[in-house]
Amino acid sequence: MEFSHADLILQARWWAGGKNSSITKTDLHNNSETTANWKKNFREAVAQMTVEKGWMRPGLRIGGLHTDGTRIKVYIDESLAGHVKFHRGKPTDGVWIVGAVEETKERKFFFIAVEDRSAKTLEAIIEAHIDKDSHLISDCWTRYNNVKEKGLVAEHDRVNHSEEFKDEVTGACTNHIKGTWTSMKRWIPKVRWRMGAIFDDLLKYMWRREHHTRIWDALWEACAAMEYEPVVRNREADAKRKAENAEADSLLAEKKSAVKAARTEAEEKYKTKRALQKLAAEDEEARMQMALQLEGFDGDSVEAALLTEKELMAPYEKEVKEARDRFHKAQRAYDAAVYTHREGISMEASS
Repeated sequence: MEFSHADLILQARWWAGGKNSSITKTDLHNNSETTANWKKNFREAVAQMTVEKGWMRPGLRIGGLHTDGTRIKVYIDESLAGHVKFHRGKPTDGVWIVGAVEETKERKFFFIAVEDRSAKTLEAIIEAHIDKDSHLISDCWTRYNNVKEKGLVAEHDRVNHSEEFKDEVTGACTNHIKGTWTSMKRWIPKVRWRMGAIFDDLLKYMWRREHHTRIWDALWEACAAMEYEPVVRNREADAKRKAENAEADSLLAEKKSAVKAARTEAEEKYKTKRALQKLAAEDEEARMQMALQLEGFDGDSVEAALLTEKELMAPYEKEVKEARDRFHKAQRAYDAAVYTHREGISMEASS
């Protein structure tokens, strides 16, 4: 089935809206491979846009100073995106993600997948993506201890989550970045929570967050700006592919024809079987009527024969009924005699 321009627009619209892949391929009658390929193309386009022109472009750092000269607060944290056993406890495997968000109207932020959360890794991320004039706020993870002494940020406050969620003295808390973690993990499929696969999804989420008021326009801008590899046509390869497709279509048509013929044959066999059963029933009824006529019954049907048989058995049924009544009468007399005998014995014993 050909993929039309209308299908492409619907695919893009549903991808931008976060619609489920199974619903998309069902509505468009696409196979799983086609849907996955288009999702990959859109994801690569917005990832390239985010790296080149978005919040992850080279030289862009979050934080810094406000227009009035005060320092912008930047909340940083790390989280393990992984699976948990039996839907409880902490993740046992996955990939570590370092993220930071600034306290401004734009809410600029970044996410980076890392191999570990060592001091060397965290300091390199802070130096590359956070302005030195920022006010950094983190938890009490020891790998953040020397960021201010090394001149990576101007101020640094920490909050001890084992004792409180918000520092009573400095007012420091990490709720901003914690809420961002929840939103990010809701958008990224769990099957992609692994190193190498999650990178484009992180960039996709950052692109969504940056362009949340104009997702549709931003998607086409990203697709237009994406660099595509030129397609070189090979006539021999195209002819070979066309012949293979024609052969596959022929085999499919033959298979459908064979299935249709087998279904028709099965239906004919079923109809023949039902007809034979009907003839056998009619033959059995004819033989029964013939046997009744040979026995001397004048009835022309089974109902008349049964009525004649009932009349013949009527005198015997009367005798059987009288014998049954005599038996029940004798049984009641016997039970009465036994009861009287037992009562007499019990009275003698009591006296």
